[in-house]
Amino acid sequence: MKDLRLTRLILALSTSDIDLLKQQLKLNGNKLCLILFAAFEQLKNIELSREEIYLRVYKKKWTTKLDAAFRTDLSRLADFIEDTLIHQRLLNRIKNDNRFYEEEKLNLYNEFMLDKESEQQYQRIINDVSFLPEFKNTISINYADAIIRNSFSLKEKVALIDEIQKDYNKQSLADSEIKQSNSWLLKCMFNYYYRQINSKFFEDIHVDELLSIADKYEDAEAKFNILNGISYLKIDSKSNDINISVYENAVEIASMSVQKNPNYLHKQLKALHLIGTRYSILGNFEKGNTYFENAIQILPKNQYKNYKTIILNFATNCSKLKQFDKTIKLIQLLDEEAAVDYNLKTECSIRSLSCYLFMEDPKAIHQLVISQDYNTMQPHEKFISGCVRV
Repeated sequence: MKDLRLTRLILALSTSDIDLLKQQLKLNGNKLCLILFAAFEQLKNIELSREEIYLRVYKKKWTTKLDAAFRTDLSRLADFIEDTLIHQRLLNRIKNDNRFYEEEKLNLYNEFMLDKESEQQYQRIINDVSFLPEFKNTISINYADAIIRNSFSLKEKVALIDEIQKDYNKQSLADSEIKQSNSWLLKCMFNYYYRQINSKFFEDIHVDELLSIADKYEDAEAKFNILNGISYLKIDSKSNDINISVYENAVEIASMSVQKNPNYLHKQLKALHLIGTRYSILGNFEKGNTYFENAIQILPKNQYKNYKTIILNFATNCSKLKQFDKTIKLIQLLDEEAAVDYNLKTECSIRSLSCYLFMEDPKAIHQLVISQDYNTMQPHEKFISGCVRV
């Protein structure tokens, strides 16, 4: 049953997702889907066959003649789950990202031909530093189109479209920088991962050349993208291969960007993670801990699963400093995610076992060992590892 779309969806749900879906199923009065949902939810803990689930839900034995209707019910429930969660995510996006609200507000004013309000709303969007240039250009084009269709005099249209044209050109320059910098970022990321597999870069990327490009950029996000790409590319290089200031500058730009736009928190987390990891690789574990600590302090609890690498690398760095109690506490932050992610569970167990061995805690070692299925581990996973990753 685990190869079904419905099963994969339900097994991936968070506690809050489950509560939401059950609530919506009850509101819709869909008792059959609610019972079906509950039956499939049990697959998190026990193995159930198609026949067993069918019997639990429909109170009669499954037959091949009934299978088509059964599969239709499964598909409908899967569609309901997807539609409900997508709708919820759209509501959250509208709530947390005011681009959509501000754009529709301008569209409303344009539609009602409220000229004064339209112009004020347009300026509000263009002057908002949290909005990306690409989004602002869309607003500029739409506003210009509204002016053309409006009953403005020719003189008014000339003046307004002249201002819009200047805005568009300025925003286009920033957008061009961002797109170019993203191209470099992707190239750096590809070369980093290529080397992990082939022990060499796919192509030579000259850091000084990239830094020179970044210096000429006006847009802060474009500068950050370049620095972020270099940071990944050289994360495990020799100490004299790249100046630590590259990582520090990335942290500085990301921190300033978050002050302007809270949605850039992920950039700040990336920068703090990379500089913490870089210091750890260089052997400066105390300095590494400083940046890891900053990252954990601003990392929302509901985002732990999306930034588990930060927590794992922080834990590894703490173990290098023999801060074993702190290491264990960090690993425990991932307990919920590790319960459904075998690879993560293995990594957490390896780090925990290493700590317990150094702490000489036989009881904890025993409890950890008996909780693992070591027969399913790869040989390299059975060795204690202190590696870091990005």
